[in-house]
Amino acid sequence: MSHMTILNVHPTKSLREKKRFCDWFFVCLMRITMQFNANKHKRSRRFIPEQDPKVLSHTVTKIPRYFLGFLSVILSFPLLLQAMPNTQPLLFQPKELHQKLLNQSNRLMIIDTRTLEEYQAGHIPTAINLPINQLYQTVDHIIKRIIDPLTFQKLVEKLGVQKKDHLVFYSGYDPLNSSRSLWTFEFYGHPVNSILDGGFPAWEWQALPIENKVNQRPPSYYTIEINPKRLASKFKTLVATQSDHTLIIDARPQGEFKGLSTRGKRFGHIPNAVNLDFSTLFTSSQYPEPNAHISTFINMNQFQTLLTKLPNKPNIILYCNAGSEASALYFLFRQMNKNVAIYDGSWVEWSADPSLPITPNKPSQNQIFSSEKKRIGNTK
Repeated sequence: MSHMTILNVHPTKSLREKKRFCDWFFVCLMRITMQFNANKHKRSRRFIPEQDPKVLSHTVTKIPRYFLGFLSVILSFPLLLQAMPNTQPLLFQPKELHQKLLNQSNRLMIIDTRTLEEYQAGHIPTAINLPINQLYQTVDHIIKRIIDPLTFQKLVEKLGVQKKDHLVFYSGYDPLNSSRSLWTFEFYGHPVNSILDGGFPAWEWQALPIENKVNQRPPSYYTIEINPKRLASKFKTLVATQSDHTLIIDARPQGEFKGLSTRGKRFGHIPNAVNLDFSTLFTSSQYPEPNAHISTFINMNQFQTLLTKLPNKPNIILYCNAGSEASALYFLFRQMNKNVAIYDGSWVEWSADPSLPITPNKPSQNQIFSSEKKRIGNTK
């Protein structure tokens, strides 16, 4: 990742280090027990256990086997908890999340990715506000890059996020904000994350409780654990264009993929990429009222039907214009436990680098003029 410096700001014990600590603790307990028995032998004018292997074996067997078994279970229990797979659903329906709130789960933390003004006008009870723009940064004129580790750490510590928290993200009428937030937290190693399907509009449409007070938590102590498998750099994406084991998917609209329009510096797409328009990943069928305008994710059967048109490869790199559209695809692939990453520089960065290859299309002057007008708008 060319624009980030990986920092270990608050180093803590990894899973392997914790196991070593447990082993060390067990060895210390054995030595204390052996020393205790050695002192007993001294008092009875017998030799020290360390001087005779037979006595050493006898000393070890002095510890009841059931006690050692019980002790090993106690010491390994925290490690077993960490090793257990996440059993929380990645996608919540509004009533499911409401029920979880009623159960008063102390590990549940709901994050509102809308603006502060929208949050203050009304939000899901207990929700903390984290506007999506706070998870972006501009690097070398490339907008909406993922924020650097130190900035992310300070941000989540200020919000009071803890590693044990089950985070549930929701957005307004733009579902990409919640999927982009989830990807950011997964890249920085937060273990349990979910999305509210349909966001706040779906919650409000179902007449579920709303509050408008600003919720705050006490600051926390948070350690990031970067997961490099979740982010693809420009170089990694370039290598993938020549790989038989990596599928590159362009999540932009088909017209941009074909080079009929662009929000970047050039027309076309990354070589060997296939197109899967992000808009096909959402439906409004759950909320059919004309004025609802609520988008929810398609179900996994529908998504797998879309995938039948694409090559099946073990590794997947996603891109769009600036990483947000691709995050919707990322979320659905995560529900399939796929090895998937987002190239967050995406077409904005790729098309701006003349040294990088593209599959071009020669646009007309009218197309160029139209694309220049579109570039003024928001880039996803």
